[in-house]
Amino acid sequence: MGAFIPDEWIYYPLNTNYIFQGDNRGFMEAEATARMASIIQVRNPAYSNSDVFSGPDHYTGLTVEYIVEYEGKLSLVDGHITEEARNDWIGGPPLKTRWGTADRSGLSCEARRLGPDPAREVTRMQVICSGEAHDPLVISPDVDYRFEFELTFGRNQVEYTLTGCHDGYPAFETYLGGQAVFTRSPISSPWSMVFPCLHSIPPTSGVVR
Repeated sequence: MGAFIPDEWIYYPLNTNYIFQGDNRGFMEAEATARMASIIQVRNPAYSNSDVFSGPDHYTGLTVEYIVEYEGKLSLVDGHITEEARNDWIGGPPLKTRWGTADRSGLSCEARRLGPDPAREVTRMQVICSGEAHDPLVISPDVDYRFEFELTFGRNQVEYTLTGCHDGYPAFETYLGGQAVFTRSPISSPWSMVFPCLHSIPPTSGVVR
């Protein structure tokens, strides 16, 4: 679960001669960059005294800044970042200028068992993952999200209910057992991040087998 920028690049809001590299992708679970992401694997409480099998593992992607044009050198040609710019790992002008990763301390996941339901022959668990991280290169508001899962294990399947919230930008995604549970494209511009977790996730339920 996490947040990513679908575009190949976006303008720096206060100076359009600078751009930031995006993740240039759609929704996908694995082998994809993201601005921030968390992975946690939990156990069926009926079969283990430990709630978590692995993780949580937290990740923040590399943030990269480019100058669009500097003394005749171009980082953008026909709307795409050039290979020359991508391969420029000397800081400062003329192409790629700065890069860094956001602080991961604002990312967290926790799991706790909610107890069995003998009548239904199921056990239940709550998993809450939240994220707060901002651009490491400039002063900016955090990207915020909070995903709250209630998981019901039994009858060779997992029932889930998801609630929570997220910012209006960028895109957000969550997966459970390889299945997309919630995906949302950007609703508004990066300026909307000044209002943290403004958009609610309506209760979303389903089954993973």
